[in-house]
Amino acid sequence: MFESNLSIQCEITAADQSLRKELKQIARTCAIDLKLAYPIETLERSPIAAGNAPEISFSIPAQLALACDAIWDLACRVALFCPNARITTQIESD
Repeated sequence: MFESNLSIQCEITAADQSLRKELKQIARTCAIDLKLAYPIETLERSPIAAGNAPEISFSIPAQLALACDAIWDLACRVALFCPNARITTQIESD
């Protein structure tokens, strides 16, 4: 059985605040489309250096990554809608 506090962490980095909000909505919509039953908690921030491409980084608990196949589709789906963003997925150890 899963812990009830499992969630997908999503860090969005982009220079423009409206772009960060748009990327956040895309990530959440993709999770809904995949019928993921776990919340996405997002953190938005500005890049350290100007001119960097937008980034979306997912951090997923290992327990969730091993048990839910749809998790692996999330980054691919987001990448389809955000071709200019760098997408990464990290699996967190328990």
